[in-house]
Amino acid sequence: MGNDKARSRWYLMTDPYVLIFAAMATAHAVMLLLLAPLRGWKRRGVRSGVRLRASVIVPCCGDLEGNLAENLRAIAQQERQPDRLILVSRSENDSAIPVMRRVQEEYPFVDVVVAGKAKRCGQKNHNLLAALKRVGESDVYVFADSDIRPDERWLDALLEPLESDCDIGVATALCDLPPVDDDLASATQALFTLHQSRFQRLIGIPWGGSTAVRACLFNAAGVAAEWGRTVLDDWVLWRRVAPLARIVTVPLIRSGARSRARTWSECLGWNIRQFQYFRLYGALAFHTLLATQLLVAALLVYLPARALLRGAMNMEAVLPSLSYLGLMTLVNLLLFRCARGRRIGFRQRFIASLLGSPLIASVTIGAWLRRTMVWHGITYHLDGRGRVRAMEVTSPELQGERPTGATLRSTPDATAAAFAGRQAAPLPTAPTD
Repeated sequence: MGNDKARSRWYLMTDPYVLIFAAMATAHAVMLLLLAPLRGWKRRGVRSGVRLRASVIVPCCGDLEGNLAENLRAIAQQERQPDRLILVSRSENDSAIPVMRRVQEEYPFVDVVVAGKAKRCGQKNHNLLAALKRVGESDVYVFADSDIRPDERWLDALLEPLESDCDIGVATALCDLPPVDDDLASATQALFTLHQSRFQRLIGIPWGGSTAVRACLFNAAGVAAEWGRTVLDDWVLWRRVAPLARIVTVPLIRSGARSRARTWSECLGWNIRQFQYFRLYGALAFHTLLATQLLVAALLVYLPARALLRGAMNMEAVLPSLSYLGLMTLVNLLLFRCARGRRIGFRQRFIASLLGSPLIASVTIGAWLRRTMVWHGITYHLDGRGRVRAMEVTSPELQGERPTGATLRSTPDATAAAFAGRQAAPLPTAPTD
């Protein structure tokens, strides 16, 4: 009897499905927990002595529930003051504009740009291109999102690699976003970004929320021309400059960004969009991931279903699923353990870790099936290369086509009345090259 039990346990442990799942989880863990930390910029403490002139560009959309002013001041009040800080928005009706104007009054090096509506590219790209026309003489372009609130050494840390090594063309912060609260959806989104930032370190992909690029490299790589046709900024930048110069991540940077998803719809929508970026600009890696996730999803359903139909539901039927989910839950818990920023309760971490693998499979498949991209209230219809074929405003209030309460309070009565009577119109569409 004892020998039979031992043989049974040995059979279960050497089941091919168990071995496949264990190998997949182990490879994932090795890449994220062992290899990724070896990558990234290692501070040398010695610079070339050349001080690069840096222009910081921040595209703004909305007042971020009242957080925009402090975010922009954190960027303006760096220990190393930006040579120029350009704040850019789509429309004068945007609720970000009054905040941007106040910051402009407080700091003489701040400029405000109104970009207008995009017609052939993503609105963020259009805003960045409009701001680039105002940078003047600059050695480095620094692109930052308006929802970050960095510490006072953010800009200096971002420029350090460029001033220390002339072979480095781009330096970027990591996109890991600590949760803003203990909500499970926010914790789950934070886990997604932990996965994303570890792969970011492995591949050297810049993050649009905090990236510095040499101006000469940016121009030589033709980034602006490509931005003028596509919906994305950071992945396009990566594809254009990676063949020409080194890209390094700077793990020590504290951008102050947070994962703010408060509902599962926001969490899944945000992550499907991230995986859509992956599908467009990392096609081979994405389809490899898709194939593995489809395999995992199929086997996790097929093996128990087959046993149930045969009336032989036993440990052999569920062990592959349990082994994979157990190992991936452990990997996710270890990622949380390595995370910086706000700590959340073990219950939220455990549930998010347990749900992580099925949700990654879901958003991967969702990104594969979805043919439009929704970003800041604009729906983009794209071709296979990520170029904009058509676009329409689906949330006019986010893009200043329908005034918010903050906008109305900041405008004169007559102007507010005119805004209130204006009808939101869809953006014109245009073919791509």
